[in-house]
Amino acid sequence: MLRHDVAVLGTAVTGASLPPGPAVTVRRPRPAPFVGRAAETARLDVLLAAGAAGRPQWAVVDGEQGAGKTRLLDEVAARAAAAGFTVARTRAGQALSGNRGISQTCPTVQLLDALRQDGKDSAEDEVAQKDPLATVVDELTQGPTLVVVDDLDRAPQGFHRLLRRLSQVLREAPVVFVCTLRNPDAPVSSVLLADLALLGATWLTLEPLTLDDVAELLAAQGEFASPAEVAALHRRSEGHPFTLVDLLALPPGRRTGPDAQIPAAVRNILHARLLELPDTARTMLAFAAADGEWLDVSLLADAQGLAPDELLPLIDAAVTARVLVWDAEPGTADTTGTGRYRLPELPRDVVLSTQTASARQLRHAALARELARRAGDEAVVERLARHLRAAGPMAPDMSPDVTSPGVTPHSPHPRSPR
Repeated sequence: MLRHDVAVLGTAVTGASLPPGPAVTVRRPRPAPFVGRAAETARLDVLLAAGAAGRPQWAVVDGEQGAGKTRLLDEVAARAAAAGFTVARTRAGQALSGNRGISQTCPTVQLLDALRQDGKDSAEDEVAQKDPLATVVDELTQGPTLVVVDDLDRAPQGFHRLLRRLSQVLREAPVVFVCTLRNPDAPVSSVLLADLALLGATWLTLEPLTLDDVAELLAAQGEFASPAEVAALHRRSEGHPFTLVDLLALPPGRRTGPDAQIPAAVRNILHARLLELPDTARTMLAFAAADGEWLDVSLLADAQGLAPDELLPLIDAAVTARVLVWDAEPGTADTTGTGRYRLPELPRDVVLSTQTASARQLRHAALARELARRAGDEAVVERLARHLRAAGPMAPDMSPDVTSPGVTPHSPHPRSPR
C-alpha cells in the first residue's frame, strides 16, 4: 500500500481480464449558484492582478464549517485559470491533483505534486530530493501561479513550516497563496499567521449571507419567493450557505413553517455538535429548547435547581460547540457583554427531536411551575399558558390568581388507569 504497488493484487483488480461492463453515466450535483461574496471576490481579484505582476500575495479566508470558503476558492481558482494562472490545490496539506492520489508523504512532495499536475511522482524526483525547497520555488516561478490551501488549520506542522519558508524566500515572483481556516485561533496556525500578518496578508472573514443574498440565490434557481418566505429561509438557515443550500433541496413546503424538515446532513452535523457537550449541557439545552428562542438564564437555572453561575459554564460550552449563539445588542461590541443568548431554529428543532414526548412535557411542566412563582405581568402569563398547554397530562394545577382574567389555565388531562 505504501508503495502504491497494484501489481501484487493480480490482473482481475487492474481490469486486464474483466469483460466490459455496461456504460454508466455519472451525474455530479451541480454546484449552487455563487452569490453574496462580491466584496471578497473583488479583493482576491486585486491579489491575482498583483501576483501576475510579480508581487507575491498571501490571503487567509476564515469561516466556520459550511460558511462557503471552498465555494469561494472554486470561483477564484476558475477566474485565475481563465487568466492564465497555474492553479495548485491542497487540502490539509495533501495534494488534490496528480495521478498518485493522496499519500502521507512530506509536505514538499505534496506541494510539488499539486504544482506539476502531470502524474509524475515527485517523491521519485532526484533533483527534488536533493534540494526540495529550491525545486518548489522553481515550479512556483515558472509563470503566474495560484496555490489554494484548504483547511490550513488541519495541515501538519511540516506543511506550515514549508509555507513559512516560502513566505520568506518568495520576494519577487508571480505567486498568490490563498489559505482557508475553520478556526483562526487554533494554536497550530498561530506562528504561520503571525508571519503572514507581518507580510501584510489579506484577511477575509466570511459572514453569513444576507436577505438579499437569499433572494438572489432563489432567483438564480428560478424560484420566486415573497419577502416573508425569504425572511423565513434566512432565519431558519441563519444565512449559513451550506444549510441554506440543503434547505433549498427540500420541497418548498418542507423548508420552513409547521411542516418544515431538517436536512439530513444538517441534522448529522448538529447531532455531532451536541455529542461534544457534557450531559448537563445537553439537559440545559433541552429546557432551553422547550422555552423558546431566547435564553432566560434565571428561569433555566431555577427549573434545574441550579444557581445562575452554575449554568453559565454549560452555556459557554454550547456556544463553543456552535449550538447556542450570543447576539450582542445592535450598535455595541461583543466585549461590552450587552446582549442575549439565543438558540437558533434548526438547533432547537434538533434538540427537541432527540426527546420523547413525555420528556418534553416534563420540562414544560417544570418551566410552568417556575414561571408561576414570578409576578404575573402579561408576558409571563402568556408564557405560562403556553407551557401549561405543552405540558399536557404533566401540567401542574395552577390557582386562578397566577393568570390574567383573559387567560384560562390549562387543566391536566385525566390520566387513564394503567
